[in-house]
Amino acid sequence: MKAYGVVHWMRSRSAALVSCALIAMSLSGCAGLGAPATPEEQVMQRAQARWSAMIKGDFPTAYGYFTPSYRGLFSLDRFKAGLGRGGWKTAEARRAACQVDKCTVTLKIELDLPLGRQGGTIPSYIEETWVLEGQQWWLYQSL
Repeated sequence: MKAYGVVHWMRSRSAALVSCALIAMSLSGCAGLGAPATPEEQVMQRAQARWSAMIKGDFPTAYGYFTPSYRGLFSLDRFKAGLGRGGWKTAEARRAACQVDKCTVTLKIELDLPLGRQGGTIPSYIEETWVLEGQQWWLYQSL
């Protein structure tokens, strides 16, 4: 009887440990799926997504990141007309500094420019201002 009790206890304990391990793995997996925790993470994610759209030439998506007030005054066609030549090759959100409802995001943009016969890529750093309106971060553009 004692041997049965020890074996039963060991099996129960093993099952409990396996269950705990599975729960822990599933919770850690879910943590990565949620929204970014800090304003800096949130705004960097949005800035990166906007520039990814710009590089792909998906201007309607990129335009959707501007503040609602900007989009109310400037149409998508007017936004596209002001883009110039483009030539963006890569973009990387490098850092963000946030206050309560305003963030400054620094991005590294690589431009593909024709330089002589070989061409070339030129890195450039830009800063964007993002503002919090209605629980969402939007790209601010002065009017």
